[in-house]
Amino acid sequence: DEDERRTGVHGAAIAQSERHEGGGDDQEAGEAITYTVSTPASVTEIGSGAFQWSNLASINIPDTVTEIGQSSFLTCQHATSIKISKNLKTIPKGAFSRCPRLTSITIPSGVTKIESAAFSYNESLKTLTIPASVKTIEKGAFYSDSGNKITTIIFKGTKSAWNKLTADDYEGNMLTSARNVYCKPGVTTPVTLVVAAAGTKGTMTVKATGKGLAYQWYYKKPGPTEWLAVSKNGTSATYSLTTAT
Repeated sequence: DEDERRTGVHGAAIAQSERHEGGGDDQEAGEAITYTVSTPASVTEIGSGAFQWSNLASINIPDTVTEIGQSSFLTCQHATSIKISKNLKTIPKGAFSRCPRLTSITIPSGVTKIESAAFSYNESLKTLTIPASVKTIEKGAFYSDSGNKITTIIFKGTKSAWNKLTADDYEGNMLTSARNVYCKPGVTTPVTLVVAAAGTKGTMTVKATGKGLAYQWYYKKPGPTEWLAVSKNGTSATYSLTTAT
């Protein structure tokens, strides 16, 4: 029916789409209709190219969807926001490529692989959030030749995991040229057991990494005592304690 054609959903399992162009009294000839798609909960798969070149203002892929095809939302030039199903494992080639109005993208936890060109040529992209569940980002997944630089990338994993993910990517693309990359804090020098003779001083040092973050370190004496803040904070801290005689 008309509602199905307007949202581009045909059937309960595979979503397909068609392009709508002008024809109303208050539309100029050839002007495209811009609309929002929110696929019904019964949809579990979106086919390859299903919504490519469609004039979506926003994209909402429900969590019932477990698979989307290549280029499924390619060149959605009016889309300003996307919500991706948290039950996707792979974001395939070209899935959200050439969507020039997207400024922020959040990859849901559960995605493990982002294929090449999945988000390429999104020239307005400024903020990107990637979960620690992502283990593979194929070369050119966020490729751009326009010089666009992502302002902020938030990666929920460690810095070493991020370096591994991006090690083979193109020099200067949107991932490797991002201005700020924030990773999960990681302790690089953990506290080790310090043994000191009675009446002498024992010293412990701890260090951590995490760009743009500050740390407040705490210590606790044996027994039912409160955690106390170390006066020195930052990315490292040293604490000395004189043992009882």
